Amino acid sequence: SLGLSFQGRTREILVQNNRIHTNKSVGLLACRGAQVVVADNDFLENARTQVEVQGDTSVKILNNRIRNGEVNGVLVTAQASGTLIEGNDIYGHRNAGVSVLEGSTVRIVGNTIQNCGASGLFFTGGSTGVVLRNTISHCFIAGLELEGGSTLSLQGNVISECVIGIQSTATLPAGVLADTKLHSNRMNVYQPTRRDGLRLPGRQRQSTADKKDALERKTTRKRVVPEEEESPSCRLTRFCCSRTIASGRYPKRRRC
Repeated sequence: SLGLSFQGRTREILVQNNRIHTNKSVGLLACRGAQVVVADNDFLENARTQVEVQGDTSVKILNNRIRNGEVNGVLVTAQASGTLIEGNDIYGHRNAGVSVLEGSTVRIVGNTIQNCGASGLFFTGGSTGVVLRNTISHCFIAGLELEGGSTLSLQGNVISECVIGIQSTATLPAGVLADTKLHSNRMNVYQPTRRDGLRLPGRQRQSTADKKDALERKTTRKRVVPEEEESPSCRLTRFCCSRTIASGRYPKRRRC
């Protein structure tokens, strides 16, 4: 069961000073054009996302305490627009603190996001947003993860003590890093490419020169067959034994 659900033509709904916890599904769902203000509530240990926003809705998520969810703290998806997430304390989720998916648009302002099993903020699917003055820390993947053609406006954020500060598959806009305080992360900025595969942060990629040297060393270590190990017929027709030599097996007796 889910905690609260607002759909369709619900207008000017205020959800305030509630404790929404331990539901087997979503804590609060707003979709299909609902207009809802969610303020000063406690969301605790709901089995799926704590607060989920879908589609063309107008939802304000203000000054809530959103803690210890099984998946995401807040999920904004299905081309949602008009969502404001401001002043919340988001802590201890197995996935992301805030996930923005499928071309959605959102403003994320002045939140504290901590101890996420994945990333503090995750944007994908061409989503866009304005991210201002948030404090993000102790996230297992990244404080901010940006992929799938998503674009952001960032200003005044602090990201610390994460595995990666900012991870982005796209080129970051000029001035983003200068205006973001990154410190005490294992890696402050990581921009993976297709060639990187699943390289872990902090691990050095082997350069082209190093690969060439390794190949040359491997070639020079190739075993030379001792003369006494070859049969007389092999010495006359060495090409007959090429497969055996190439495979590294050199029997003392070999009939060709």
